[in-house]
Amino acid sequence: RILEVIGMEGGPRFVVEVGSLHGHSAIQMATVLDSIGRTDVPILCIDPFTGDTNMWASYQTDRAVAGWVNIRDGHMTVFDQFMANVQFALTRTVTKKHILPFHATSTVGARWLEQMGYTPDLIFLDSAHELHETYLELSLFFRILMPGGVMFGDDYGWPAVKASGGRQRWARWTRRRPGMVQAEQVALSGSSLGRSSMPHRTIWRSTARP
Repeated sequence: RILEVIGMEGGPRFVVEVGSLHGHSAIQMATVLDSIGRTDVPILCIDPFTGDTNMWASYQTDRAVAGWVNIRDGHMTVFDQFMANVQFALTRTVTKKHILPFHATSTVGARWLEQMGYTPDLIFLDSAHELHETYLELSLFFRILMPGGVMFGDDYGWPAVKASGGRQRWARWTRRRPGMVQAEQVALSGSSLGRSSMPHRTIWRSTARP
């Protein structure tokens, strides 16, 4: 629904997904972009494809986590599954110009985008889910968000994510930076993206316009 609304406003022109895992959200976004006629919009999928802390710590004891994990020769085969899912989607539901994997950490990806002068107008954050790491990602990616753009995130119900993206802490962050626009934060319940068992979304939108 976020993509559909932005589509009515004339965008997006460049989407960044931070934390792609097996590619399900990227494929869903690509499908929606095709449905609104935005067949040439790139989705840059930034992920080291190593699995996160929770996956490594819990896969042997938590069946739900184990279902996401396959380890071979000491590494998770996350990228292999990502590519398999994307390639399958290309034969079924999405056009070929959308999904671009960027095999890097979130911080490397954000700093590279900034150095290259890229300003995405839609950023989907679904990466580390760790307290200080999530806050760092919010800070880095909000800095490169195009004025008037939208940054939204998944799993707002997780305590670490909620603490990192809470209104009071985010307001303090924006006030400390001259020229930084204030963000609007809205907690959503339910969406067409991501895992149905973790429905919480948060949106930050720059109040400035290009």
